[in-house]
Amino acid sequence: MKCVYAEFFDKILIAIKFTVLRDGEVIATYPVAEITQEQLIKDMVNRNSESLDIRKETKILDEVILQAEHVSCDKMVKDVSFALHKGEILGFYGLVGSGRTEMIRALLGIDPLKSGVVTYKGKQVRFKNIRESMKAGLVLIPEERRKQGLVMNMSIRKNASLTKLKNFSRLGFIDQKKEKESILKSKDNLQLACASIENSAGSLSGGNQQKVVLAKFIDMPVDIYIFDEPTRGIDVGAKSEIYSLIERISGEGASVIIISSEIPEVQSICDRIAIMKEGEVVKILQPDEFRNAETILKYSIGG
Repeated sequence: MKCVYAEFFDKILIAIKFTVLRDGEVIATYPVAEITQEQLIKDMVNRNSESLDIRKETKILDEVILQAEHVSCDKMVKDVSFALHKGEILGFYGLVGSGRTEMIRALLGIDPLKSGVVTYKGKQVRFKNIRESMKAGLVLIPEERRKQGLVMNMSIRKNASLTKLKNFSRLGFIDQKKEKESILKSKDNLQLACASIENSAGSLSGGNQQKVVLAKFIDMPVDIYIFDEPTRGIDVGAKSEIYSLIERISGEGASVIIISSEIPEVQSICDRIAIMKEGEVVKILQPDEFRNAETILKYSIGG
């Protein structure tokens, strides 16, 4: 007997029977001949998510700050087009292998862009590396915050200062008093729970670690915040705090991109949701379209 692991409806048709897994649990097992795409979607959706508080506020999306047209890179991203508006929270949802993170990495210059046009604040750009995109005002809050966003054995203060040391430097020396005052201000602003900013970042909970990553960019001229799986590994209570911070960032005029594999997350916080499948944006949903989680999954698995 052979097993095939698949996330797209057409891929399971080669099997005799299949099993639906959700959150590490077996939900159902069917003969392939008896299953429909509609039934599969219902089994994949967590029905408890239907009670989620869907984003109700309707924003006026006017000024476009970032636009991608027919962007591709390597094999993972084939043809991606979207527009991000000033103050908008735009979600990117897709199953594993859909190319969400790879697309963002190419836009930021982390990985090479193969083709397509990227327009940022009215000008065509092609960033060579992440330092260049960060200097331009685009910052990435990575999924692997413990590996890519923080130095775990370094203090909270030093982590939060990494991106803005020049603000505290004079003649090659760090003004530690000025640095400490700035980080304490960020601590209060982000409601960071820690006994001391001299404690290591590794001593914090997942939610507070995410706040330290954010603190690195507070007081910097940022136009676009990109969150890759913003609440991965964070408890339910801390999730709401992160969502509130993202809402506040948007409310202050910055634009936000959320890359997430959690349907309730993109439903609750995003103004629009771009659905990615096999390296392409197959649909961009408006709020009245993504209230039903089954609609999101329909486009994700091949509807």
